[in-house]
Amino acid sequence: MKVRANVVFPFKEGLKGLRLEADTLSGRYMVAGLDTQTFSAPVKMIGGKIAIPSLTLRSKGGAVVNGRFELDPATKRMNGNLSGNSLAAQLGAGDKIKLRDFKLELRGDSTTINLQVDIGSGSAEHVKAPMRAAGDFSRVSVIYRAPLGKNTVVILPPTEINIIDIKPDKQPKQVSLNIPEKYRRPESSGLAREVKPGNNVFDFELKD
Repeated sequence: MKVRANVVFPFKEGLKGLRLEADTLSGRYMVAGLDTQTFSAPVKMIGGKIAIPSLTLRSKGGAVVNGRFELDPATKRMNGNLSGNSLAAQLGAGDKIKLRDFKLELRGDSTTINLQVDIGSGSAEHVKAPMRAAGDFSRVSVIYRAPLGKNTVVILPPTEINIIDIKPDKQPKQVSLNIPEKYRRPESSGLAREVKPGNNVFDFELKD
């Protein structure tokens, strides 16, 4: 990663007085076996607000992704978007995903988080022992709105997913995931979590 920036920090004003203007922030992101992407963006931090007015990611094959992002920690307001025709990412040690023809929009404040994702097609690979699997998907739209505070949670099963075991001695197979009926309705799920500003990750243990 490379950065070239001007920084002003009046100590009497604390963090709000920090002024950062990076006209060049660039780097390279590699997802082994999928893609190598370079990114570049100007970054500004003025009055405690963080802004990336123009983000560009370019894949090894020449595909381009553009976006922007703004965050005001004082009011917890954020908004951003990202769109393009190819984006690869690695999630943890063994999961890789590649999106094609996608658009992502994110908005949020101290009360609500809104996320909308539209994906034309993509592929996913899981290579963590003991299971190795890969597959393709197409035409996926996700709309997520999470009001901050305590929320009742319902969990709906996917209709059907294809898991293709890529071991040479295995054949492709269909796997159907089932969720107990009580977890599909808010009046009987018994699941609740409090959504707070920032990243929220919840695990649920489902029992019959």
